[in-house]
Amino acid sequence: VPTIFSWPGRIPSGKVSMSLGSHLDLLATFAELASVKLPNKTLDSYSLAPLLLQDKETELFDYIKIQMIHLTAFIALGAKFNTSLPA
Repeated sequence: VPTIFSWPGRIPSGKVSMSLGSHLDLLATFAELASVKLPNKTLDSYSLAPLLLQDKETELFDYIKIQMIHLTAFIALGAKFNTSLPA
């Protein structure tokens, strides 16, 4: 799902990125942008701040894995691979 960020004076105006990210990454992103330290635990969240604040394109992920009860999907730039499991 496309996401739009706006932060005048911090995120370059008109910037478009094709990098992959997940809604899970919003926790680490907002924490870093607000200078808030996260708990010392393993989280499935990676900060997108370098992607947002730099003028150059930064690739954070090669692919994203989505797993539900009867579906596993791997999403990469320009491709989607689905593996359905028997019901």
